Amino acid sequence: MNSDLSAVTAATLGAAWTQIQSKLPQAEGRSFLQKALTVGPLTLSAVVRVADGMPGLLLQIPEASYAAKWPVRHYAGVRFDPMVKIDGGYGLPLMLVDLKARDIFAQLAADIASTANEEETVSAKLATILNRLALWRRFLQNRTGKMSDEEVRGLIGELSVLGCLLASRGVDTCLDAWKGPLGELHDFRLPNQRIEVKTWSNDSLPRIFISDPSQIIFDDARPVWIAAVQMAKSETTGRVLSEWVEESAKSMDTSQKELYESLLADYGYLSAQSELYADRYAVIETVYYVVTASFPRIDPKVIPPAICSVKYAIDLNAIASHARPSPIS
Repeated sequence: MNSDLSAVTAATLGAAWTQIQSKLPQAEGRSFLQKALTVGPLTLSAVVRVADGMPGLLLQIPEASYAAKWPVRHYAGVRFDPMVKIDGGYGLPLMLVDLKARDIFAQLAADIASTANEEETVSAKLATILNRLALWRRFLQNRTGKMSDEEVRGLIGELSVLGCLLASRGVDTCLDAWKGPLGELHDFRLPNQRIEVKTWSNDSLPRIFISDPSQIIFDDARPVWIAAVQMAKSETTGRVLSEWVEESAKSMDTSQKELYESLLADYGYLSAQSELYADRYAVIETVYYVVTASFPRIDPKVIPPAICSVKYAIDLNAIASHARPSPIS
């Protein structure tokens, strides 16, 4: 791919699809109609499948061996189709399946095109594209839209705690401990403790919500800590989500950043969507509470089997006696 990659946007892709679809009546006997978005040994084209008129992308490669890491999978609204022979070479089709996912698909296309812009060799460009597509696959496994405000605050809360961990422990240890993006019971799982991050806003009551009683258990050998992160929107002292993400990445090498970006994609964040998150948040204070035998909680052992789920709130003022110095520092 060469210099004009940054010109591929959701708008240019949409225009290319519209232009191609106007030619479908004359396309009998062909599998795809296409319009090149970039040129070079790894041409990226907008395509429309003749059989059903569905739009997509086609990454043309010079050798079939380059397709070894191409997954044939179906994710929310998007499908990675098997390699095809086309125009004397080979193509890797990425097709839209659900028209409701068209906007996110266009973002994906623009991101893939611009991601490889700085690479020079065919192998480097292809490796960059496939790595980027791997992030999108992880993202698409869980969602197609942007995160909610609550999810953004939750991610920033976890990133603020991750930043504290990074200041006192090795990067590999911290990334291995971060389980929040994987949907595990506790956000951080360390050898001698577990940390569950809860955020609350300074314009609301000082309370946190427990969505699973199994999160808050007493374990003397490997205690559970609650990190209650007080946050506020602030145009003067706050950071947008991308700045919080970049701050934690400063101490990471290339391979560590790849793992970090994968975890963020699992959570629901991709740098390609950073402009969707313009609110600026500041962390006012983080208070740590240790779960002891006397900590107020609902013991999962006493919940009758017929009750499928329990969610409750804890008043932070009422648990002040359980506050302790940070177990991280």
